[in-house]
Amino acid sequence: MAPAKTQASGVKKVKSIHWHNFYNTSQALPRCAQRSPGEKKTCWPVPEYPATLNTTQLGNLGLTSDEEDDIVAFLKTLTDGFVTSPETLDRTASPKNRPQP
Repeated sequence: MAPAKTQASGVKKVKSIHWHNFYNTSQALPRCAQRSPGEKKTCWPVPEYPATLNTTQLGNLGLTSDEEDDIVAFLKTLTDGFVTSPETLDRTASPKNRPQP
């Protein structure tokens, strides 16, 4: 999945790729050809490197759509203050007072 256009700050926003749905259903849904109409909704393409798949901990979590949304909402609350653009980092400010991205 291609990243969205680069913003002025140089930070790329990833299009909604529903990674949470992949972790939840990649082993539960049937396989289909890449770019099939139902790809990533009702089926998943064959993995490029099947030997690297973690099929014991991921892929068939049985989460509901609401549970997936709850996980995404929680992850959006996490921050460590990491910034990717030097313009947003005031090196003279204490970590508590630095602007957040």
